[in-house]
Amino acid sequence: MKYILVVVTVSVVFLFTSFMDKNAKPGIGLSKGESAPLIQTEDFNLQKYSGKKVLVSFWATSDARSRAYNALSHALLTKYSGEIEVVSFNNDSDKVIFSETVKIDNLNPDTQHYLKQGNNDDIIVNYHLKDGLNAFLIDKDGVIIAVNPDFNKLKELSNNF
Repeated sequence: MKYILVVVTVSVVFLFTSFMDKNAKPGIGLSKGESAPLIQTEDFNLQKYSGKKVLVSFWATSDARSRAYNALSHALLTKYSGEIEVVSFNNDSDKVIFSETVKIDNLNPDTQHYLKQGNNDDIIVNYHLKDGLNAFLIDKDGVIIAVNPDFNKLKELSNNF
């Protein structure tokens, strides 16, 4: 009787797994293994980076941790890595402060984007950034492979350091 139960259980498991779509993409979300939400503004489209690894960071001058992370990750990846693209979005309420900070922090203005609507922007909502400003490392298929990756993780993923 035990053997019949085992055979039936294994058969049911195989039956259900055979219906799973092997080509299914992960759901959209913010955790490792999920597809990153779309980012599209007047001057930026995340789909442009399809086929490349990209670090997307969100920062504000009022958030010292996010500002420092943004500056250090840009310096590190721009200088030593050609494998990971870097783009950042600023959530300050004043565009002048954003522009001056980009200059002071010696950031490439082409990789820095100002979110005009601040905390009300759809990107902020989709990335749950009211809970804190974060960075997301996204693989070539648009799947999040790390949230707030440390510099050792970035080094591990890039052979050029």
